[in-house]
Amino acid sequence: MKDFTNYAGLEENFENIDVACYCIGVYTGAVNREKFREITVDYTIAFADLLKKKSPDATVCFLSGAGSDQSEKSRMMFAKDKGVAENYIVNLGMSKVHTFRPGYIYPVAKRKEPNFSYRLSRRIYPLMKLLMPNRVITSEELALAMFKVGMKGGKQFVYENKDIKQIVVK
Repeated sequence: MKDFTNYAGLEENFENIDVACYCIGVYTGAVNREKFREITVDYTIAFADLLKKKSPDATVCFLSGAGSDQSEKSRMMFAKDKGVAENYIVNLGMSKVHTFRPGYIYPVAKRKEPNFSYRLSRRIYPLMKLLMPNRVITSEELALAMFKVGMKGGKQFVYENKDIKQIVVK
């Protein structure tokens, strides 16, 4: 699929869904401003609209990020656009929406890091985990928390990093 704003021909795949975990995103600085907004906001809108149309009772677990700004006034592109996406999903009227706002996500699987900041964070993750345990999480912990909330339900609309970690240990 090349265009995540157009699900033509895939509509039937959105029927009778109980849980949808939406995790599409891009690193800040990896693409230009317009592409960042397209991926962060437009892709989310297209997905959410079709899910609402075909499975309005689905539980939605939306991957956002720490610092997301639902006031949509932040000067930081990431915070503003994630806030726009969060607001869209909430205002769409889906019956069960849970937003996950992790801090630094440590990728358990080896990968090529997109920039110096991520290479440095990967190297100092053990120290970050020790000094700021509520600001970091592994990709596996995040996935498990989203799965648990999606399958068993959750009491919160927004799960910050510390909340996500608590779900994992339950």
